[in-house]
Amino acid sequence: MRSTERHQLKQDKFAATTAETYSWALEHRNEVIAAGVAIIIVLGIALGIYLYTQRQSQQASVALNQAMRTYTAPIRPAGMPAEQGQESYASIAERANASRPKFQSVADSYPHTDAGKMALYMVGITETEAGNNSAAEATLKKAAENGSKDLAALANIALANIYAGSGRDQQAVDIYKGLIEKPTNTVTKSAARMALAQVYATKDPAKARELYEEIKKDDPNSAASTLANNRLEALKQ
Repeated sequence: MRSTERHQLKQDKFAATTAETYSWALEHRNEVIAAGVAIIIVLGIALGIYLYTQRQSQQASVALNQAMRTYTAPIRPAGMPAEQGQESYASIAERANASRPKFQSVADSYPHTDAGKMALYMVGITETEAGNNSAAEATLKKAAENGSKDLAALANIALANIYAGSGRDQQAVDIYKGLIEKPTNTVTKSAARMALAQVYATKDPAKARELYEEIKKDDPNSAASTLANNRLEALKQ
């Protein structure tokens, strides 16, 4: 078969297929239109959700930054009056009480955003700093359950510190050991070991020394190693 004939057959086949497709579309035009509209609606909803989520995240980040400005405001030396136009506080507890409602507002308004989840954790931290340990415990548990792995680790170590400070050593030990087994970017193995060693320091110095030695071995050139060495020396005294 000559090339011209083959070419003609291909054209005829293409034309036939196109005609069949066009004919089917005409016969089912209502279904085609409905399917097209459905796709447009789905895409529109997806785009709307995406834009809404992005807007929520941006607004939450702005609000969190504003709350953080209060939380990081300077603490005035005892007896020094506040300067006009400059945010400062007489104590850590006073600053915590001032910043906590701002963090709470972010957590309540944007609970599904990263900034909202971070704000909830900061509510727990400010409750701790204000001496409201019972409220802090409940908040930090919620932050640990709802946050990312890194945020959950921060919430858990703060929770463990509350336990350790209130005589619930075993609960603190359990959390610290869990963080040692599964370290994160925010709570390293050395940090968790250091916290656990502090629990053991007075009640089981041998275990504390063992943990400090592990820190020195694993991170010999780190700040954690230097601190571990200092605490080892303190145990000898």
